[in-house]
Amino acid sequence: MFPSKIIVALIALGVLASSPQHLAAEIPASPPPQPLRVGIYVAPPFVIKTASGDWEGLGFDLWQDMLKALNMKCAYHEYAKQAQLVTDLGSGQLDAGLGDFTPDAKLFNTISFTLAYYYSGLGIAINRTSERSHWLAVLRVVGNKKFLLIVAFIFVVIIAFGFTTWRLERLHKEQHFGGNIWSGIGKGIWWAASTITTTGYGDIIPKTVFGRALALIGMLGGVVLISAFTATVSSLITASRIQSTINSTDDLRRLRVGTVTDSAGEDYLRDHHVRFRSFDTLEEALLCLDNNRLDLVIHDLPSLNYYINNNSYADIDLLPNILRQVGQTFALAKNIPCQDALNAALLDQISYPQWSVTQKHYLGVRNRL
Repeated sequence: MFPSKIIVALIALGVLASSPQHLAAEIPASPPPQPLRVGIYVAPPFVIKTASGDWEGLGFDLWQDMLKALNMKCAYHEYAKQAQLVTDLGSGQLDAGLGDFTPDAKLFNTISFTLAYYYSGLGIAINRTSERSHWLAVLRVVGNKKFLLIVAFIFVVIIAFGFTTWRLERLHKEQHFGGNIWSGIGKGIWWAASTITTTGYGDIIPKTVFGRALALIGMLGGVVLISAFTATVSSLITASRIQSTINSTDDLRRLRVGTVTDSAGEDYLRDHHVRFRSFDTLEEALLCLDNNRLDLVIHDLPSLNYYINNNSYADIDLLPNILRQVGQTFALAKNIPCQDALNAALLDQISYPQWSVTQKHYLGVRNRL
């Protein structure tokens, strides 16, 4: 009886000893997660390729921090243009895309997007020395309500001043303001205009005490009035040329407009039926603008800021106008399993104080919206 118990115990120990190895052989270890296939193209300040061939930028740094937080890896595949990247993303050859992506309703059928990590807008770069823009600005000033009111006020002052002077001087013996009533009033208005504008031809002069007193008031008041008129017109032209060139899409239709192919700017111009010229790169568009072959370039504001501040464009200014607010995102393949995790990591990273430092580094204080 005792030996049989020993034999049973030995058999049981053998089974227990061999079970883990047997189970381990039948249940394969879960394979390590595959690196994400990420398409990338140059789109400063969001994605920048340095002279040494490394990548950096506002979007690239954020993407790296997101992957680090999720303990994920990726393999980058460089593209020359966004269009080919989007095609490969839609066909499943890529998992994600980095560049200057903005959510596009037309692309939602083929690709997806993360949440926005930076909100900006479509900016306007103009050539400040463009003669075409200058004369358009002058015409806008001439039709400005404020300008017309000032001109009307000056005419009323001149007429009142001339009529009063004629009334005071019409009976003087030298009769500089004599003749029939219309001739006398005409002379008075002519004298008032030359006096108030400080021209002073001297062909007609008042002789009475009250007439000369009125002339003195007119001379002093004329200096102030004409100075105010000149300053107002100058400020209106400056504001029109530099700050208010574009107030509506009708203004765009009168100008030579450039933008970048397959960009939010191109979509905006096409949606508003504005004729435009497309360029493969923003550098080409800005060079054309700098050479006065365009009146303005429309593109996302951070990119315009980056290129203008980092290149020697002599005659390009940025208007404060924002045509359309857009959000910068990362592109994703449809139904990618880690989309929720990426969005959560994105929200987490941009909530840290370091995100403000990163924005300041790539965009500058002036460029942040």
